[in-house]
Amino acid sequence: MNTSKLHFSNHAAIRKQQRGISTQAIDCILQYGDCFNAGCGCISHLITGKSIKEFSHLTSDLRLHRNIAIVEANDGSILTVMHVKERLPKHWTPARLGGYHD
Repeated sequence: MNTSKLHFSNHAAIRKQQRGISTQAIDCILQYGDCFNAGCGCISHLITGKSIKEFSHLTSDLRLHRNIAIVEANDGSILTVMHVKERLPKHWTPARLGGYHD
């Protein structure tokens, strides 16, 4: 995934800077992270233990980005980035992506 083609909302750009989340981290999370329905048609991306097991042979950065979540609108724009401290929000459910995200 090429993050130069991503569209960040103003909110996401500010939060990315405030929270010290690199473009490299975002690229890694979008490429290797698991997807969850975040509500209102949004998808959240997060590196989980499952994705670390599945993709750790491809990149060593996964563990570094484990507690970072990215929320993406259904049009592909990034709405926000955040640190997830302990557990996922209860309303996030595993997503089955069907097309627009491939």
